[in-house]
Amino acid sequence: MIRIKYFDAIRAAQKSRRPLSEMPPFDLERLRSKGLAARIASLLFNAPRWALALLRRFWPNLAFGNFLVVTRNADVRDILERGDEFETPYGPEMAELARGSTFILGMQDGATYRQMKSSVLSAFPPAEVEAKGIPIAARHSRDIITSASPGFDAIAGLMKIVPVHICRDYFGLEIDDESEFADWAIALSALFFSDPFAKPATRELAVVGGDRLIKLIDRSIDAIRERGAKDQQPLARLVAM
Repeated sequence: MIRIKYFDAIRAAQKSRRPLSEMPPFDLERLRSKGLAARIASLLFNAPRWALALLRRFWPNLAFGNFLVVTRNADVRDILERGDEFETPYGPEMAELARGSTFILGMQDGATYRQMKSSVLSAFPPAEVEAKGIPIAARHSRDIITSASPGFDAIAGLMKIVPVHICRDYFGLEIDDESEFADWAIALSALFFSDPFAKPATRELAVVGGDRLIKLIDRSIDAIRERGAKDQQPLARLVAM
């Protein structure tokens, strides 16, 4: 029987979580699965269009316990418009790794959700995100590609790094090591969005990576407060709020 982690396995993992000092050293390679099962999963999920097409045709809403895979456009839109009825699975782990704080991706619709969403939109005006984010991405992408040599790894050297530049140059985070920052963020994304079966290594990496991200964000906030400047960057706006 296939068992999904939502939500009993999450609660059990949270209760039995080891102290941070006892976690293995951070090594993103631990996310890389090996063996026959991993190769089969790779065929299914690395290019899932064919599998999703079959689901849409024969089994459009596939349920594993209380976890539902929805594949048709109309059903997806219907669910997204009824956020007060459908629970997102990301909330418990997001709150755990943010040391009790919550975030809109892990919340259901309601007064608190709408208040937080309003704050986020005030700090990140959509028109500004496009006006400032796109040039940053374009400039760094051009610089990286221009200096690339044969055998260049586009995933590690471009797609992984350009978002970090946006976090630094636009958001306002103080990032010393771009590759490390990206790895910590990838570890969190892996836990929240691609770990339905509760792999222990994925959780351990996210716990360590999350702690390091929080410390980096705290340092960035402290730097803004020390400068006392009215920076026109999203993090400074959030600090001001």
